[in-house]
Amino acid sequence: VIVGEKEGAGILTGSSAFRFGVGLVTLIGDIQTPLPLSLMQDIEIPTKSTAIALGMGFGHNFDEDIVDEVLDNKAHLVLDADIFSSERIVEFLEQENKEIVLTPHPKEFVTLWNMVIDEPISISLLQANRFNKVREFCSLFPNVTLLLKGANMIIAQDNKLFVNPYGTSQLSKGGSGDVLSGLIGGLLAQGWSGINASIHGSLAMTASAKKYK
Repeated sequence: VIVGEKEGAGILTGSSAFRFGVGLVTLIGDIQTPLPLSLMQDIEIPTKSTAIALGMGFGHNFDEDIVDEVLDNKAHLVLDADIFSSERIVEFLEQENKEIVLTPHPKEFVTLWNMVIDEPISISLLQANRFNKVREFCSLFPNVTLLLKGANMIIAQDNKLFVNPYGTSQLSKGGSGDVLSGLIGGLLAQGWSGINASIHGSLAMTASAKKYK
């Protein structure tokens, strides 16, 4: 997990990945917050990494060197939050030799869309045409799995589209997206495809929320 300005986001991501079956989770960065004993810390991406999570709590002053390292790494990727406001996202969308999962909420998706597609959209236009816009995006980037957050999460890749209808208001809290990224990244690390990791990660998230009191 690449940790940025908001260290708590990376810790939530790493913790959820570890709880979801990953053998080892390492947080990358100059981290000042005390970490759970289950999480490792380093300043370089481990050579045997099988999945990388980037963007959650990263901030807008990106460390370009670490972004370059992630791009060059062969590990699968889950991308979230602040990476969608960086033009570097285009370089990730063009990669085809790894599983890439994007997990934006509607505002982040609009920012991403307006950066890479010539026909700009607004949040209101997206919300009125969620399925069509997701399908259009995935037709342009068929190698990418997209999970559009919301009460009903849409998960799509190429010409496949699924809906998770089990979302609750309990998930509309800061940190929920970081946990979801960890669940998906944890499954990617264990060899799951991007589409299956996204489906099962989102189902685990909503099932947990329903049991929460």
